[in-house]
Amino acid sequence: MKPLEYYDIRAEEARTRSFERKLETAEINHFATQSALAQHPVVQYVLNLPREDTSYPAISELDFAKRNSDAVSSGSGNSQERKAPWRYHRYIHWNMPGSDSLRPKERGCGFITNQEGGLVYTACPSDREHHCKAKRFHCWSLMCRSCINDAAIKKGIEIEKQLLSFKILSEKAGTPVGEIGHWVVSPPQELAKSLFQTKDDYDELIQHIDDCMVAYGGLAGVSVPHAWRQGEDRWRFSPHFHILCYGRIDTTTFRKDHPGWVIKKIHAKEKIRSIRHTCAYLLTHYSIGIAENDPDSIDWDSRFLMAR
Repeated sequence: MKPLEYYDIRAEEARTRSFERKLETAEINHFATQSALAQHPVVQYVLNLPREDTSYPAISELDFAKRNSDAVSSGSGNSQERKAPWRYHRYIHWNMPGSDSLRPKERGCGFITNQEGGLVYTACPSDREHHCKAKRFHCWSLMCRSCINDAAIKKGIEIEKQLLSFKILSEKAGTPVGEIGHWVVSPPQELAKSLFQTKDDYDELIQHIDDCMVAYGGLAGVSVPHAWRQGEDRWRFSPHFHILCYGRIDTTTFRKDHPGWVIKKIHAKEKIRSIRHTCAYLLTHYSIGIAENDPDSIDWDSRFLMAR
């Protein structure tokens, strides 16, 4: 017969092993959770800093009312029914990524768990500190407060593939395009703020900038609009455009032809280390515009006349 102490020691060893397994599981879950929740630092500013209203006060000088196009007459004789089709401005309401706080719950974004309620994760087999990340459901929308970071990375990868495909195809055709560059174009701010109000004006502005980049040496690229610049205490309404493109831009001629405009190359003497990460960074605070079809649907008093 074995002494009672033998059974006490076996039970204690079992409890110890169970406790160690729980500690290991908790540690793994901690690594997995922290890795999955890791965000680009700018995302915290996007989600938490207030931002200025993009409704430019000078919009009061624009034509708020419905504009009557050429009246269409119908009928005959003395009885004529005049039809007056209206053409509306399509006013734009600008948003930051992550603005939809309800979307994560509506779309089920969040951690994936197993039947026991633990996290489902991927990990490096030899070193969990090297890689250990919990899996999550994503709606992959930049507007989602939960998915903003991963959605920006995914979109950055897609853009990188397109840009690298252009380079590969160009080189196969015997036309080297060099390395991609990162440019910032800022129109005169009073003009830009005004043109950011309606879709027609904005479309003309972005088309003009894209045409200019080609005319002054750009070969192919992508334009990313930013309606705000980060200030110390808030995002300030300051429209500008980031452009990643191949080619050598003639900035001297551009500035000569566009007095008051600012154009500069970011890190002019350095090669972009990662196109996908640069794109992802730009997309974390990319400006997303929603165009209003009918001015009657806008609360003029609160959104425009009381604009900060």
